[in-house]
Amino acid sequence: MRQLPLYLFLGAILACGGDGSRSGNSGEPRLDTAPAASTPLEILSLRIVPESPTRTDALAVELRVQNAGRTSIQVQYAWHHNAQLVQQGAETRLAPQELKRGDEIQVTANIWDGASRLSFRSAPVQIRNSPPRLDRLALDPLPPTSGSELRAVPYARDPDGDPVEFRYRWLRNGREIAGATEARLPAGRLRRGDRVRVSASAMDASAESAWVDSADETVSNSAPAIRSSPAYAPTTSNRYEYQVVAADPDGDRPLRYELVEGPTGMQLGAYSGLVRWEIPRSVSGEVPVEVAVIDPQGAEVHQRFALRIGWDTPPANRD
Repeated sequence: MRQLPLYLFLGAILACGGDGSRSGNSGEPRLDTAPAASTPLEILSLRIVPESPTRTDALAVELRVQNAGRTSIQVQYAWHHNAQLVQQGAETRLAPQELKRGDEIQVTANIWDGASRLSFRSAPVQIRNSPPRLDRLALDPLPPTSGSELRAVPYARDPDGDPVEFRYRWLRNGREIAGATEARLPAGRLRRGDRVRVSASAMDASAESAWVDSADETVSNSAPAIRSSPAYAPTTSNRYEYQVVAADPDGDRPLRYELVEGPTGMQLGAYSGLVRWEIPRSVSGEVPVEVAVIDPQGAEVHQRFALRIGWDTPPANRD
């Protein structure tokens, strides 16, 4: 009855029956101790996988053996890190090590089938550069508005500890915004109701991560902005005027003005934004004032200030 070949796969041994005479060639693992010519046990290949590892990869050994049907094979592996023995035994995976870019890993297989003993050494593998990882990308502030600058906030790390830089592209309603390739998107590039997101990749000196997208966010209504600054003293000896000037980033009209706090007799035009006050002689010192500007959507902005009232001459006597 014909003997069937024995196959043991990745991470252990591949054993094949037959009269094959293959042996390692240039670039293949080399034979340290050759068997006698009459011994059928032969190592076909020994290698570490993956062949171009990074420091985060799990390393394993792949061994292929031709043994003419023998079923009893014992293998011991000796793992070397930068020529130093770090692990020895039957384990086909290298235990986690403190690896870094440029380190070399090599493994030796010592095989015994009861009749022959072979020792075979793999070609070394070198630890390659690990690309950065971009785990998450967020937008700030939320919710976005057309009147606010948006900022991309990447959460990235480099396994080798290398400095990381980023590439960006901003999208509005699914289309790239021309020229928007920085971490910040200036105010005014969006409008209420737009859908916005940012994409980014992380780079070290020689590798780049996959691109990652932030969540889609809807641009909310923007509050008006007050562009004017108040005068803090009367315009004339007994009159105060201040023209409130406001603009709405969404272009909403009309804007409505309210006097939230002010002295008796002060008036603010609801749509003109003009503050008027005839100052009574009985008033002096600091007078608090607060005005609000409200858009048709109900968003509002407030401005607070204090007037300083003083009289150079006492009020005239009125008989």
